[in-house]
Amino acid sequence: MIDAPGTIEGISSEFAVLERMFGKRDIDWRLHDRLIDKQPNGRVIERFIIGHQGVRKEVEFDITSFFGIESQGEIGAIMQRTKERAEQTSLSISIPLEVSATLAMVIVGIKKNPQLAVRMKADRIVAAMNEAASGGVAAGDLQTISLPLSVWINLLGLLRSVKPNTLLDEELLEDLKAYIDGGLKSSRSNR
Repeated sequence: MIDAPGTIEGISSEFAVLERMFGKRDIDWRLHDRLIDKQPNGRVIERFIIGHQGVRKEVEFDITSFFGIESQGEIGAIMQRTKERAEQTSLSISIPLEVSATLAMVIVGIKKNPQLAVRMKADRIVAAMNEAASGGVAAGDLQTISLPLSVWINLLGLLRSVKPNTLLDEELLEDLKAYIDGGLKSSRSNR
């Protein structure tokens, strides 16, 4: 049983126990998955699935004492660190020229609303697209656009809220969303 005043301290304690048991994370053992099991008796068990010396192992912790307990300060600090990391992490996504043209049309629409353009960092997107196209791009080519992770995430969120006017617009938007979503998923699996 892990006894901690909040989630951050509790998770730190779990990893400290795992390191005492198996050695250094990502050197002596690898984390494969973490699962939360809320039991009928009210207890909350977290199961760590790890690989250690070529063997799959499961380690369970009773986290009832701290599960879901965060102070406002903790939540704010976590959100701030996440936001900073997303701003500092660049992600390059290769998009076919035809799909890139859809992105350009979306940006033109965004720029019509100055407040939205600032929030979505439209100028950054335009600059990245211009940089990607500067080497010359022919039909059928891929255009690799590099932007902060946060910009891609915001852009995908905006695209999910767009209601297309025609079936063709819908198809073009779906293609663009698929490329961006695929790039984001690929970046998550590479971390």
